[in-house]
Amino acid sequence: MTQNIFKKAFLRFAFLLALLTCHSLLQAAAPQLSSDEPIEVDAKTQSLVAKGNALFVHDDFTIFADVIRFYKAENKAEAIGNVKINREGFRIVGKRLTYNLKTREFECGEFRAGNADLIIVGDHFYGNPDDVTLENARVYFQEPEPASPYVSVAKLNLKDSKKLTVEHLTPSIGNFSLFKLPVTDIDVDDPGIDISARIGFKNSFGAYLHSRTLLPINNGMSIGADLGLYSKRGVLIGPDMEWHSEGENTDFRTNLYTGYIDDDGILGYDRIGNMIDKDRYYVTLTHIQHIGDHIDVTAKLDIWSDSEIIRDYDEAEFERDEEPDNFIEVAYRGDDYIASLFARMDPNEDYETVKRQPELNFDLITSPLFNTSIYHSFHASAGIYSNNNQDLYNYPTLANFDADIFRFDTYYTWQTPVHLSKWAILTPTIGGRYTFYNQGIFKDSNLHRWMGEIGADLELKFYGEWDYKNKTWGINGLRHILKPVVQYRYIKADEVGNDLIRPYDNIVFSTAMPEISLSNMQYIDRLGDANILRLGIQNTLLTRDSDSKNAKDLLHFNIYQDVDLDTTENAWDAFYTETVISPADWFELAYETKTDTESLTMEDQLFRISLKSGTKWKASFYADKLRNDIEEYAFGGYYRINDKWAVRTFLRWDAREDKITEQSYALIQKIGHAWEIGYEVSRDRNDSRNSSTQFSVYVNLLQF
Repeated sequence: MTQNIFKKAFLRFAFLLALLTCHSLLQAAAPQLSSDEPIEVDAKTQSLVAKGNALFVHDDFTIFADVIRFYKAENKAEAIGNVKINREGFRIVGKRLTYNLKTREFECGEFRAGNADLIIVGDHFYGNPDDVTLENARVYFQEPEPASPYVSVAKLNLKDSKKLTVEHLTPSIGNFSLFKLPVTDIDVDDPGIDISARIGFKNSFGAYLHSRTLLPINNGMSIGADLGLYSKRGVLIGPDMEWHSEGENTDFRTNLYTGYIDDDGILGYDRIGNMIDKDRYYVTLTHIQHIGDHIDVTAKLDIWSDSEIIRDYDEAEFERDEEPDNFIEVAYRGDDYIASLFARMDPNEDYETVKRQPELNFDLITSPLFNTSIYHSFHASAGIYSNNNQDLYNYPTLANFDADIFRFDTYYTWQTPVHLSKWAILTPTIGGRYTFYNQGIFKDSNLHRWMGEIGADLELKFYGEWDYKNKTWGINGLRHILKPVVQYRYIKADEVGNDLIRPYDNIVFSTAMPEISLSNMQYIDRLGDANILRLGIQNTLLTRDSDSKNAKDLLHFNIYQDVDLDTTENAWDAFYTETVISPADWFELAYETKTDTESLTMEDQLFRISLKSGTKWKASFYADKLRNDIEEYAFGGYYRINDKWAVRTFLRWDAREDKITEQSYALIQKIGHAWEIGYEVSRDRNDSRNSSTQFSVYVNLLQF
């Protein structure tokens, strides 16, 4: 899979052109001319002539050639024979070059240019720092080989290092041309070119080629298509589009990706047990827009024919986002407040979605109250909500459960930081929350819920510093910050119980430490009384970056104990630890735990560790234990045997089932500089979409 390598390489190409021709290479002191043979004076042409390993230096711009003439009156240099130009790691090799120091114009015939990332071969290269032109050029992204990918252009013009005009741009692989574009204006910062492909074989799909291609039709808009050819499934195709614009008062970006297939495979069932129809499709639209300095518009549309379409045809995207989301939000950002209108739709029947149709929000960001030492914050929201999934709320016998409900929610909070000393801050807090529903579970009359909160936060801060250095771990001095913290919240609600309220915003399972402040609790429809004391110690260990001298985190180690003051049984509710160690780029460790303090039983733990040695090998291990539901361990490893071969493996073990539930083994072959072929055998007992054992072959284009 190319993962749009072409786009990244294109940006490198434009950057190197700008580097070669930027103003600094022509704004310098007097030039220097030298050679193995004595410098000659040509009275006829009024020039200085250097022969034999001739060298011309002008600031950081250096020219080597067999012969170099410098015309002092015209302030021009001419290099002839074995011309080499060096500048900041970028080199041009040619037969003849002219260079005018006064007008900053240059011209070169046949040339070869490049650095470690890129090679350009062409017939003609001329211009000035503000206007550069290449003719009949090929751009390679590694040393050219018989099957190397490259881009050829009949003519390319770069103006002001920003505007690029290309004639007959043709991406090719070896002797095979993919397509040809006519004259095209391209934005250097965002060229609008996207070429990606997956090639391989799987038991359930057969041989396949799936590509996504987007090409610019003008400055800001690109069109193309998703195209997938599957020997056992058929043809997947759909139009794609990307459109972006930047103006004085507004800028936006819109992406549209689609696909349709008359699927001939064994389709099975979707996530709610319905047979999957062979007419399958997806539509994904995203839109981000900024209007002036204050207004933001964000929208996302996911329409799936069934819950498995993305899992089947774009596994990488499915791993990033397993469920579709459909919403639009318009937000206005003031100096200390945000007002927004948010709507969420439900075009997919396979997923439980709370529809917000719409929801209006206003947030006053924590700020001083007039000119006092009191800080206040405010939130209000009003919206119409519904959900057509009765089972979500465990009230299956209720009629018209998907009826629209109106809810208004607001809270207001005061805080007053008191500096007890240089190392101690006490912040008392008081707040209130009111929520209104126009009906409850049994369609009673209006429901009103009032809640109050009082509390305080105490934070102490201590420092320690040591002049310790260690090159292996990248340590350049140490600073330890120790912060003991104490938080207390007492929350009281009136007699309206949660059993009367429809839980559109419900409690969601999370391994993270729960919020104890009323204003931060997102499960509006399940709020209740609380009397919580949280004790904690936060540790941070920092060092200085050797180059930038900026502070860099080495270690975080935090511990917290929650105490429920409203109960005598199991009052010591839960003990939390958070550990992150990242001293060097080759080592990272993260560990989180939750322990029942009374029984000393560890309920949740998440462990991650990764190590690597450059590009030679990489290993990672993780362990997840979530109460009595999950206990899994996994290992992933990569080892490069030599320049041509490497191996990769992944194993996941379920301790509760006492078996390996997922495993894969891959042999990776590198072909030249540009291609990679993977041969993989995998087995996934939890994959209901495919046979448990799969053999696949894939081809990656490493450079384009």
